[in-house]
Amino acid sequence: MKNIIIVLVLLISPIALSSQKNQVIVKGTLGVKGNCNHCKMRIENAASLPGVKFAEWDKESHRLEVVYKSTKVSKEEIEKSISSVGHKVGDIPADSSAYDALPTCCQYKLGVSCGH
Repeated sequence: MKNIIIVLVLLISPIALSSQKNQVIVKGTLGVKGNCNHCKMRIENAASLPGVKFAEWDKESHRLEVVYKSTKVSKEEIEKSISSVGHKVGDIPADSSAYDALPTCCQYKLGVSCGH
């Protein structure tokens, strides 16, 4: 019985190890335009796609720190999701209709200072 358990463990181990090797964890920083805590919540929610393990936007630096599994989601998919809710990401412009629908305090092109 002990030998059977050892054999099973040896057979299962390479399968578990090979599946872990395929999981590539990527940590990156994206420049995302926004003004306030409302923007922060919207940006982080848009970035939280399946495969994203961590997303945190800093309103002072306008930087989004993101950690994701590249086998589940791409940087481009994360950027597209954020731009679709009205925020410019790097060189990718915000969706204009989504931007126009943002609250005034979130419309960063206006240069409005927001207390949120």
